[in-house]
Amino acid sequence: LRSVHSVLSQTQPDLLREVILVDDCSTLAFLGAPLDKYFSPVPKVKIVRAEKKGGLIKARLLGFEASTAPVAVFLDAHIECFPDWAESLLLQIKLNPKAVVFPFIAKISDKTFGVRCKYDSNYYGSFHFKNLFFDWMEIPKREFDRRKDITIPFR
Repeated sequence: LRSVHSVLSQTQPDLLREVILVDDCSTLAFLGAPLDKYFSPVPKVKIVRAEKKGGLIKARLLGFEASTAPVAVFLDAHIECFPDWAESLLLQIKLNPKAVVFPFIAKISDKTFGVRCKYDSNYYGSFHFKNLFFDWMEIPKREFDRRKDITIPFR
């Protein structure tokens, strides 16, 4: 719930068409009717349920198929958004509509529920459309030297 509320509260309303929650055939009771009831008064939140468990990539594709927005952002359940997260992401797409961009989103600790906001990674997410494969790739030193701002895309 915290992740969804952070998306709703930290995204300008005109930039957010919908939040799609995908249930990958969960057996947890609270993710069924109670979740539907909780979000029923929130028109921008849609819940999509898989008929059978398919895993992360299939769940994301199911959410993408349900999307009506011109841009889709995939977020996990353990994240928190902060002001201007969407603007910097959408700016990169506007500058290069063929770009595949990944947001830097703070993680919520599963032990303390604290938020880790520091960007100190030497890796970036790489998504291969041909085989729907996600992997972490090391950022080359030349990219650290070239980029003067962490919002500038990698090449």
